[in-house]
Amino acid sequence: YVMDGLSPAELRVLLQTEPPRGTSYTNASDSDVVWQAEYHTQGMWVATQFLYTSEIMFEGIPVDVSDPSRPYRGFIAVDSIKQRPGSHCSGFCTFAAGFCDWGNEQGDDFDWSLSRGSRSPVTGPASDRSPDRSAGGGYAFIDSSFPRRPGDIARLSSLIFPPTDPNSPWCMRFWFHMFGSSVGALRVLLRVHSVRTPSLRQVWTLSGSAGNAWFMAQVTVSSLHDFQIVLEASVGSTGMSDIAVDDVTFVQGPCPVAPQVAAPLAGDCTFEVDECGWTSGQGARAHDRIEWQRAPVRMQNVRYQRRPSRNAQISSSENEFYLNLGRKLLQPTGSASQLISVQFPGPEEPRCLCFWYFMYEPFIDVGGPSLGVLHVLLQVGKLQNTLPIWHLTNNQGPTWNYGQVAIKQNDSYKVVFEGIWGPNRASGMISIDDISFYEGECSIKPPHALVRPEDCSFERGICGWHNVTNSDSNKRLMSWQLAFDMHHPAELPDRTFSTSEGYIFFDIFTINQQQNVVQLLSPVMNGKGYDELCFTFWYAAFGASDSTQLHVIKADPNSSTGQMMWNMTAGGYDSSRPNWTPAQFTVDARSSFKIILEGKASNGGFAVDDIKTQPGTCETRPSLAKPSE
Repeated sequence: YVMDGLSPAELRVLLQTEPPRGTSYTNASDSDVVWQAEYHTQGMWVATQFLYTSEIMFEGIPVDVSDPSRPYRGFIAVDSIKQRPGSHCSGFCTFAAGFCDWGNEQGDDFDWSLSRGSRSPVTGPASDRSPDRSAGGGYAFIDSSFPRRPGDIARLSSLIFPPTDPNSPWCMRFWFHMFGSSVGALRVLLRVHSVRTPSLRQVWTLSGSAGNAWFMAQVTVSSLHDFQIVLEASVGSTGMSDIAVDDVTFVQGPCPVAPQVAAPLAGDCTFEVDECGWTSGQGARAHDRIEWQRAPVRMQNVRYQRRPSRNAQISSSENEFYLNLGRKLLQPTGSASQLISVQFPGPEEPRCLCFWYFMYEPFIDVGGPSLGVLHVLLQVGKLQNTLPIWHLTNNQGPTWNYGQVAIKQNDSYKVVFEGIWGPNRASGMISIDDISFYEGECSIKPPHALVRPEDCSFERGICGWHNVTNSDSNKRLMSWQLAFDMHHPAELPDRTFSTSEGYIFFDIFTINQQQNVVQLLSPVMNGKGYDELCFTFWYAAFGASDSTQLHVIKADPNSSTGQMMWNMTAGGYDSSRPNWTPAQFTVDARSSFKIILEGKASNGGFAVDDIKTQPGTCETRPSLAKPSE
């Protein structure tokens, strides 16, 4: 299936429990929702599967007529529908007629059993999770009565699954019932069949009584090797501690652990209850007195209530909170706040960080986009060195979007979400929700959120670049400089946010008309698996025509000279009212190198902003900037 655009609300598959002959479907209450998707798939086809027992129908639903998105274009589509025996849905089980692909293990203390209802009013469920389903009635459970003893363990394991795709983990969902005066623990374990000895890794755990009701649980399942899923239940201190499980299903994609308290480590968070151990830290500036805040969806404008979906089986009271970047009435540009995780140990395998984000400006004026920036950073090791790994700027559309990035660190680290306000003239929003982690080296999404060491918008310094500084005979500093309120050339605004600061420039004036040279040196660059890179930036020229020049040079890491890749003079530009112009060129990245921004002038200069590299090739722009052979 695929969903895209602003107007679709959800796609559902309905199971008619009692389809009357000769009549048609009239009311959703006549049917059970057996599968549901409530959010766009970013234009990508998604494969899915589900179990059913009777006639089914697909139902596409648009957003409500009161939603401002209703008039806009959108679509829902399904394709390649195949009906196969229920056994084709590996791992799925309703426990109505057996354990399906699941089996009791040898070597534990006792076995899981099947039941259709507890015989005791003080523990266990009275019926299965959905007693009204035509094929329902069964569930798996542990019987805690005699001869069971406190601490006895029963394990129910799946068949062996192949490794998951690094970009397509599974979200395992199931229902659990834990009721009694002394309920033990229920755990979900992954048994990884690696080259080494198979290991058990705990990914979900809950203990104690949860009340006499069924509750939905979910957890991301992923592995780089063949693996099994193990449901492990332990007996509590008395015989009144039955634990039951029902309706195990799998869907494509990651999901935060639910309920939140079942996460073995702080990190996954839906923000429905609290911040799950994430803490809000202020930015580096004195005026950065803002915080990330839990916000209820119902308090926001209808336009902002489009949020990441959960499961069809979750009650409507769920998915009501997300995290919003706070702001003040008169918000200074550049105000920032950080959301910081607990300390994670350096993993043996790479991990993938997943989340949903919302970055939207209701309108963009003639000054251009002005919302702000969302960074994902790592604070690595005891020194907490900062490493940017994901970055987006300004408006990303009026919908929630999915983001992910791989974390490859041998040292311990913290994850930091940093939001920075731009001028934000349109009173937009920067928000995040549904943070989760899983094992695997995923690719970055969206691709344009890729961060490389040389990428820089110069909002808070010059990133990994540094000046190669010279002084003239009067000791006057000749170098690239950062623009700020009282120090920017020709009233040129910032390219990123149209403010008076946040870019670099050189502005040279000499009495004897002798050209001076200034250089800005990048960090060491490489293709990271790509043979070629497209180096992009924006520039503005001011000053005396052809004597004012900007060169971009590729050099070996230990050299100050190299190959001219791009060059431009100020000739032909209006130096009294400079404007930003986009520039790009392709660079061979098969070996390590540095980029040098070299300025030459006797009366004038150039400004540069928003440097970013992307994998692949691109034509040199402007075309006249291409060096002659």
